[in-house]
Amino acid sequence: MSDGKVTAFIPARGGSKGLPRKNLVQLCGKPLIDYAIDAARDSGVVHRIIVSTDDHDIAAHARSKGCDVHDRPARLASDTSRVVDAVIDAASTLHIDDIDVVVVLQPTSPLRGVGHIVQALDLYRSSAHAVVSVVECEHHPLKSVTVSDGVLAPAFAHEYLEASRQDLPKFFRPNGAIYVATLGSVREHRTLVRPGAAALVMTAEDSIDIDVSADLEHADVVLRHRQK
Repeated sequence: MSDGKVTAFIPARGGSKGLPRKNLVQLCGKPLIDYAIDAARDSGVVHRIIVSTDDHDIAAHARSKGCDVHDRPARLASDTSRVVDAVIDAASTLHIDDIDVVVVLQPTSPLRGVGHIVQALDLYRSSAHAVVSVVECEHHPLKSVTVSDGVLAPAFAHEYLEASRQDLPKFFRPNGAIYVATLGSVREHRTLVRPGAAALVMTAEDSIDIDVSADLEHADVVLRHRQK
């Protein structure tokens, strides 16, 4: 396992179609991005926090919170840009060593907390080459159908369509909350979802992803309930 320092990398583009300016939108009285920054800082296991952004306001806010800022070039800040490319670009400008552990925390996962970050790093250090947070699929993939000319057909075996969920194997998906790997591994594989990565399983509630206003309202209800 790496003996390098732990760097939290928070990708925060200025653009967003589903919820404009969402990384700075207020959730229970504080900007959405602060949930990632505060969780990283409060975890006690992160040595450095880098916010990667193309937005002046986000950059200024991040600096006011004591974070380093990666000025993400426009070519890496489009709707189709990959976070992994921003991580690699930041490494060359902000001097992240290949042996350093990079913990990617998306601001859009505000219910990911300190405990999840600590668990992810414990899991990584226990022998994993990388860690990816996941959540059980809301809709079972084996129950999928295809539709051609208005006619449906099972995507897999027909028997799965009417099988009870309990009789089917569990399927999970990356929830975007946490990715852990050394920078060297990220450079080599050019992905945050490295084959063979250990899975950190999170609940559906903790995996709420903010994409549209309804997601923000859902997260607000959950957080206010927890605060009570």
